Amino acid sequence: MPESYETALIVSTLAGTLIGQILFGFLADMYGRRKIYGLELLLVISATLGVAMSATGAEGSMDIMGWLLLWRTMMGIGAASHPPPIYLSMLTRCQRYWSRLSAKLSYM
Repeated sequence: MPESYETALIVSTLAGTLIGQILFGFLADMYGRRKIYGLELLLVISATLGVAMSATGAEGSMDIMGWLLLWRTMMGIGAASHPPPIYLSMLTRCQRYWSRLSAKLSYM
């Protein structure tokens, strides 16, 4: 991959992060962090699938770099709002929930 393409991918992700922090910050203040977190998660999942399925099309009819830039920007937008401590607290809550649920199911 040429260095200019690599730089463009990095810059598009960072630009998406900047847009996402502003956009989802305002939305989280208006509608609550839990609702917006779910929306961000869907955006990150769909963008990840988009990156994985990017292709040149039939007989090279599409530019793969255009698709990659689009999906990486969307991924940056979706992954911007929550810092790592928030992800870790969510993971801890999920682990507690599943451990309690598995303990209840093992007694049945």
